[in-house]
Amino acid sequence: MATTKGQRIGIWVIAGMMFLGTVGGFVAMMVAPGNEAKDQAALKKAQDEYTKATDERKKKVEAQANELSQKYYGKFSEFSSRVGVFEAGDVKELVKEDLLEGEGAEVKDDTKLAVYYIGWNVKGEIFDQSIADGKLKAPLNMDGPANTAVIQGWKEGLIGMKIGGVRELTIPADKAYGDKAQGDKIPANSPLKFVVMAIEKPANIPEPEMPEVMKQYYRSRGSMSKDVIIVGAGPSALTAAIYLSREDVDTTLYERGVVGGMAAITDQIDNYPGFAEGVTGMKLASELQQQAERFGAKIEYGDVTELKQVDGELELTIDGQSVRAKSVLLATGSNYRKLGVPGEDELYGRGVHYCATCDGAFYRDKNLIVVGGGNSAVQEAIFLTRYASHIDLLVRSKLRASDILQKDLQKYVDDGKITVHIGATTDEIIVKDDKFYGVKSTQNGEQKEFTADGLFVFIGLIPNTQFLTNSDVELDLGGHIITDEHLHTNIPGVFASGDVRSGATMQIASAVGEGAVAAVQIREYLQEKAREE
Repeated sequence: MATTKGQRIGIWVIAGMMFLGTVGGFVAMMVAPGNEAKDQAALKKAQDEYTKATDERKKKVEAQANELSQKYYGKFSEFSSRVGVFEAGDVKELVKEDLLEGEGAEVKDDTKLAVYYIGWNVKGEIFDQSIADGKLKAPLNMDGPANTAVIQGWKEGLIGMKIGGVRELTIPADKAYGDKAQGDKIPANSPLKFVVMAIEKPANIPEPEMPEVMKQYYRSRGSMSKDVIIVGAGPSALTAAIYLSREDVDTTLYERGVVGGMAAITDQIDNYPGFAEGVTGMKLASELQQQAERFGAKIEYGDVTELKQVDGELELTIDGQSVRAKSVLLATGSNYRKLGVPGEDELYGRGVHYCATCDGAFYRDKNLIVVGGGNSAVQEAIFLTRYASHIDLLVRSKLRASDILQKDLQKYVDDGKITVHIGATTDEIIVKDDKFYGVKSTQNGEQKEFTADGLFVFIGLIPNTQFLTNSDVELDLGGHIITDEHLHTNIPGVFASGDVRSGATMQIASAVGEGAVAAVQIREYLQEKAREE
C-alpha cells in the first residue's frame, strides 16, 4: 500500500521514538545495577539502624519492668495466695474490698494508671497473673478504667481506690466474660475474683519511627506485611527462626511469656542431644535465642489474640494492633494442666514437675508423689519406679487408666513400689526452707500429709490455642492444631510445629526437628508465592 510523505514522516518519528525507548531501556538496564546496589546499601543501613533502635527500646522496656518489679513485688506478692475456693451462687453483684490503702490519688474514670493483678476462678485456680519466675511482669497500662478493654467488672471495680493500693474484686458472671468461656479454667457464666494493685502509669517508651526508605521498600513490594511471623518463642519456634533468618527471610517472633517456653523454666534437661552433662533450660533457651538473633531474627513481646485471612494475606491481632504477614508459623506449645494449689507455682521445676522423662532421673532412690489417675499418670508412675524407691499415687476420684495399665500397676503395688490412694485430693504443697516437703491431702473426709522428695503432676496438657477459637485453623478435639505431614495447616501459608501440633511427641528434640522442617516448608511456600506474583 502506498504511503504519503506525511505518513512516511510519521512512521519514521514513531520508529525513532521506539529506538530511543529501546536505547533508554538499555541505558537504564546498564545503569540500574549501580543504582540498585546504592539503594540496597541505603536500605541495609536503614534496616540496621531501625533494628538497633528497636533493640534499644526493648531493653528500655525490660529495664523499666524490672525496676517496677523491684519496687512493688514484695508488697503485691503478699496477696498471691489469699483467695481460695468460693461458691458461684454466692456472687450476686460486684464486691470491692480494699486490702491495702494507697497513698496516691484516687482513681477516677479517666485516671491514667497501670495495674498488677491475679485472677482466680471458682475452684481457687489462678488462671492469669502478673507474677512469673519470682518477679512481676510488665504492668497492664490503662488510659482510664472507663476506657479499658479488660472485663467489665474492672471498669467500676477500680474506681475509688488509690494509687499504690491493693483491692480485691469479686465479679459476677455477667460482668466477667458472661456466656463466653475462656479456656478450660474459665467456663461460661463463671464469676471471678481478682486482686489488683494500682500504680502510676509508667512513662511511655515510644516505638522507633520506621525510616522512609524502608517504608518505600515495603510499599514497592505491595504491602507492609512481614515475610514470616512466628507465634511463640520456644525451641521449635527459635529453631525455625534460625533456619529462616539465616537465609535472609524477614522473620519476627512474638512471645507473650518467657523466651524458651516451658523448656526455659525447666531446671535441668538431660535428654537433649549434645550436652553430655545435661543443660539447664534457661541456658538452652538463651543459646537458641542468641543464635536466632545473630542471623537477624527479631523477637518481640506481644500477645496474639486473633488470626484471620484478609485480602490474600494473613492478619494477626497483636496487643490490639493489626500486623500482616505472608506466612505464619504457630509454635505456641502447651502448658501442663496444673493443680492450682498454693505452693505449686513457687516450686515449679525444683520439686514440682510435670515430665517424668525429663526430670525423673533426679530422684534416684528418693520418695515421690504422683498425682493423677489416667493413662498418663499410671504410665509415668510406673516409669518413675526406675528411679524412685517408693511412689505414692494420689487419685482424686477413681483410676481411669486402661485395664491393661491397671494390671501393670498392680504388679508394682504388690512389690511395694507404688501405693495407690483412691479419693485423695491434693489441697496444698508443703514448703519448708524454700524446698518441697510434701502435700496436704483430704481422703474420705480425713486430712492427711504425704511427705516426699518430689511431686509429679499428670492431669493433662493444655495446648496454647485459645486465640484460634474463632479462626479457620482446624483443631482436633483436644485443641491441638491439625497439620499434614509437611506441617501445613488447612489455611494456606499457616504452618504449625512443636507441642501445639496434633500428634506431637512432647519432647524438645522432636520440637526442634519440626521447627527445621517448618522453616524449609515456609521458605518453599514463599518462593512459590513470589513466582506467582
